[in-house]
Amino acid sequence: MMGQQSNGNPFCGRKAEISLRGKKAIGTLVDKCPGCSGQSIDLSNALFDELADEAEGRISNVKWHFIT
Repeated sequence: MMGQQSNGNPFCGRKAEISLRGKKAIGTLVDKCPGCSGQSIDLSNALFDELADEAEGRISNVKWHFIT
């Protein structure tokens, strides 16, 4: 989705609402995630902590959408 460009990508600066297991958090996209595929999203540790325990590692079934 992010294409080849990393920092400075047109998606950078947009806000997204991320939801997992009834919890929701809002974050700002800042760069491309080289290890992500498809609709995956890479979260900062602080944002991840709002949704799950970091010990869970990579998590499936996360839903997200742009809000700006």
